[in-house]
Amino acid sequence: MATLYNEVLLSWSDIQYDILSGGNSSNDTQTINKEDLPHFYKRQKASQQVFSEWIKNEKRSDLITGAWSRAFFIGGWNESGNWDTYAYNLQTPSLFFDLRIPIARPDFSSSSGFESLSLDELRVMSRQQCTGGYSLINGNPPIITRHFTVDWDYHPSFSHQQPNRWRIEVHPKGTSFKEISVVNDPFGQASCLQRWEKLDNSDGPFFAARKVPSSSNSREGIFCVTGNHFGFALDRNEPLPDFSSSESKTCSELVDEAWILGDRKKIYQMLDLIGSYGFVTQGNSTPWTITKSTHPWLENTSLFKSGEIKLNLDEKNLPLSITWNSDTWEIMECSFTLAELHKLLLLDLKAKL
Repeated sequence: MATLYNEVLLSWSDIQYDILSGGNSSNDTQTINKEDLPHFYKRQKASQQVFSEWIKNEKRSDLITGAWSRAFFIGGWNESGNWDTYAYNLQTPSLFFDLRIPIARPDFSSSSGFESLSLDELRVMSRQQCTGGYSLINGNPPIITRHFTVDWDYHPSFSHQQPNRWRIEVHPKGTSFKEISVVNDPFGQASCLQRWEKLDNSDGPFFAARKVPSSSNSREGIFCVTGNHFGFALDRNEPLPDFSSSESKTCSELVDEAWILGDRKKIYQMLDLIGSYGFVTQGNSTPWTITKSTHPWLENTSLFKSGEIKLNLDEKNLPLSITWNSDTWEIMECSFTLAELHKLLLLDLKAKL
């Protein structure tokens, strides 16, 4: 990789955060409730209980259900968009999946894993983002507050002091929506704005599941399907490496510190968050083909194959959970019929329904 190419790619994360902060010119005076912070329930290990209660109490919204790609993201004196970033956002009425990968990221799809990459290539790999969790939408005009169970930039030693909160404006035809920051600049204007465009074949049924942490596997996970699109996010293994003496907060900054020290183990741990997006079916491709992933060697492979998932039903014969790689994934919501769900998950269609 040429030096200029490196510089452009390595600046990607800094530009994303500069846009989000409005060029560090925000004039935020809003009162912040700690329960609205993006990692509050994750830190309390209460996400599963709280999310289930929200769904039970119908704190759900179909306002932006579907799969979306980001047209542009603007704030301060910078902008980003579909010319420099692959950005995908899947929303069910409750859960969400979000993946952002710089287009300039080298093609590592033929790599065999982290061990096959150089330190410089590993550093480049930190320039991406993936989040997943619950989208809580309230009010008029509608305000969305996202609560993360999976976050590329999460580390328990550091806290985010602002909610992930936006005012939503939906196109009258439902083909696009804007996320307008509730944080203002010194002139009283929104500090940043992003606009999303609906992807084809994403208005179909939806499915949302959350991985239940266990004593043998504490990783959290989010699995969403909207129409023909899927998003899968699996958090890092804990405990995460110690950066207690650091003033850095983001994954890219922490990886940069480990890169300076040549500490591959710390880098591996920080990059070990899987975020994959793809299509349930596409032409003659194998079902569940991953097209973009934070682990690029997973691209053009299948998220799962026939027989790898077991569907568990409750006493009323309703979908309760799935068993996948010996892990339990609680089904938070599903609008597929039982027969459609069997087909979706590549289960035996002759099974008793």
